Amino acid sequence: MKKEITINDNLENLTILLPRKGNTFIIILTGIWSIAFVVFLITIIYGQISDNRFLIELNLFFLFFLIVWLFVLKAFLWNIRGIEKVTLDKDNFKIEKLGTILSMPYKYESNLIDKFESTSDEKWADWIKMYGFSGGKIIFNYMENSKYFGQTISKSQAEEIAELLTAKINAIKRVT
Repeated sequence: MKKEITINDNLENLTILLPRKGNTFIIILTGIWSIAFVVFLITIIYGQISDNRFLIELNLFFLFFLIVWLFVLKAFLWNIRGIEKVTLDKDNFKIEKLGTILSMPYKYESNLIDKFESTSDEKWADWIKMYGFSGGKIIFNYMENSKYFGQTISKSQAEEIAELLTAKINAIKRVT
C-alpha cells in the first residue's frame, strides 16, 4: 500500500499531508523492544506481588525503562503510521507530527519566512534520519535558523512542495 501526499489549497490556507515511509529495520527493532518491555512489566508486577522487599528498587528500575520505552514507542508509531501535517495560513506556518505520541506542533510566524527550498538530506547522521528524529528534504529559514521537514519524500516531491509553499507565502505577503 503506497501512501500518497495530500494537498488541500484554499483561499485561507494550504494544508499538505506528508506520509512517512517507515524503515523496516526500525519497525522490527522497536517492535521487539516493545514486546520485551511488556514481558519485563509482567515480571516486575509478579515480583512486587510475590516479594515486596525490593519494591523501591523495582519501581525505580521500572520507571527508567518506562521512560525509555515511551521514546521507543514514539519511534515505532512514527515509522508505522507517521504523517507530517504542514499548514500555511496568513498568520502561521505549522508542522505537526501525526500518528505518534509525545509530539508538539511547531509553529512559525508566516511573515518571517521568505521561501522554501528542496535540499539534500546529507546534513543529518543516518541513524537520526532512520529513527525519524530529525532531517528533511524541504528547508526554510526562520529567525536565522534552518528548519527541515519532509523526511521521506523524494527529491522531485520536495521541489514541487517547496515551489507550492513559496508561491503561497508570496501570495499571502502580497495580500497583507
